[in-house]
Amino acid sequence: MKSIVFKRLYQAHLYGGLFVALHLVVLILTGSVLLFRGELETDRPLLTTQELTPWTGETLDRILTDAITRFPGERPLAIFPDESDNRLIQVRLGKENSKKFRGARKLLYSGKTALPIEAPQNDDGFFGTLLVLHRELFLGTYGKLYVGFVGLILVFVLLSGFFIYGNFMRGKSFGEIRDPRSTRAYSDAHRFIGACAFAWLLLVSMTGVLLSFNGPLLKIYQAGELKSLSQEYANVSTQAALPKLATVVETAQRLKPHDRLTYIAFPDTEFSIPSHFLILMNGTTAFTSKLSELLVVDRETGTEAQARQLPIYLKLALISEPLHFGNYGGMVLKLVWLAFSLLSMALTASGVAAFILKKTRKPADPVHKSTPFTPFQSRAMDRVKRYFPAIVLGLGAIGIVLTLVSDGWIGWIGAATVALPLVFVIGSLRAAIKRRGSS
Repeated sequence: MKSIVFKRLYQAHLYGGLFVALHLVVLILTGSVLLFRGELETDRPLLTTQELTPWTGETLDRILTDAITRFPGERPLAIFPDESDNRLIQVRLGKENSKKFRGARKLLYSGKTALPIEAPQNDDGFFGTLLVLHRELFLGTYGKLYVGFVGLILVFVLLSGFFIYGNFMRGKSFGEIRDPRSTRAYSDAHRFIGACAFAWLLLVSMTGVLLSFNGPLLKIYQAGELKSLSQEYANVSTQAALPKLATVVETAQRLKPHDRLTYIAFPDTEFSIPSHFLILMNGTTAFTSKLSELLVVDRETGTEAQARQLPIYLKLALISEPLHFGNYGGMVLKLVWLAFSLLSMALTASGVAAFILKKTRKPADPVHKSTPFTPFQSRAMDRVKRYFPAIVLGLGAIGIVLTLVSDGWIGWIGAATVALPLVFVIGSLRAAIKRRGSS
């Protein structure tokens, strides 16, 4: 019975891996470039040294006044600091008084001078196009869901590989290539690379799935929590003129004095309720800066506010983006993400090569005999070889937590812990080069 289950699991792993292979190549290549978008993008608006002062609530009022003066008849949807540079202020206006964010007008302002900055009305630049390819394969909303489906298959492939890995390691040393000149070398290399990349690839695939399904998650939020909020405040006036944003900001900061405001949704929009502003506040520590808390501020006076917890699925979706792109821990963590991306490319290539060579090899082909390549043969490694993916997963989880909770030396230790499997890859490459040089 066990052998039948193992055989079925192995076949599912094999054909599932072949299905995601080409998708994974595209996603890894585009994701690797997007990882360094902040360093490579040259068309971001530049601010002068006189514009370094953070924005204020009064500045937001001036920005909003300018926006609705320039585009009368359009509905204010949201105003928020730019994610990559909080000296810039983003504004969203609903065209033709629309409450929808899709197709909204995008405006960019200086947070110091409240003057508009020329900004593209679409994201069709090089990095914008690359992001669309990575996110939805140029297939729109359905493409985004399809990428999420591919991510789910990849998660299954990784977990199935995790369970069948130990069976293949019986009688072998960790990292052993039984016959470097035979087709089995690709299978052995695939297992070794998979064990090293398992934790990182599982993290990136699971966070990618959450990001792909953020649209349906928002729909669930609208139908659930947002609808409940609307019903709770059904008797509150929705006709009052909007208060000054300076008052709204002051109220939010009074309720959460140690947090920073990251988003204001105006009342009566697609993602808010008619009677209140919805405001997102983030903490200021390394960890809490990646978590958002919801404030509900009344539209009549702007002086009454309540704090609400976002549902867990939205919190997970929000924290998935930095984890997916690895852009929260500085250049060191980005380089670690890049190294694992290249390792995942090698994992995909070795798996496909092993499958093709196995299918095309003729029974009469001679089998080469040579001394196995065993770069990590030792008693200690032989004891843990079957559990290496689980050990990597545990260490990777610890490392990710450390990089999230601290951006100091603890964060450096976390990044090093995540990168630990790369040491084995480098060691194997060095041993292979040394062996080739001595042969």
